[in-house]
Amino acid sequence: MKRTVLGLAILLGIVSSVAMLDSAHATDRTKFESLIGKFAADFPGDVDFEGHFNPKSACVCQPGGANTVGILVRDSGLVSCILPSFNSQGRFDGFTPCADPYVVLTK
Repeated sequence: MKRTVLGLAILLGIVSSVAMLDSAHATDRTKFESLIGKFAADFPGDVDFEGHFNPKSACVCQPGGANTVGILVRDSGLVSCILPSFNSQGRFDGFTPCADPYVVLTK
């Protein structure tokens, strides 16, 4: 757990440093949205029911989710962990929201 939190802190620090190097014309809001977009897939967009499944980060639902692995998505400005489901052909066809606290996985 400590390793995951430390890894996330280091990753966020690196991303924050890169975000500060962005164009001087970017607003604070666009910088913030860009940062979140690097970790959370847009739903719909990066992940949807139209054939797009491009997750950016994995997460783990705890304890009621029995440590089930999901993905981070951003929908209407809210970031959450969802547990995807797949059809018999292996295509994304639905999800269950992670109702409990979740942890973002890092490399």
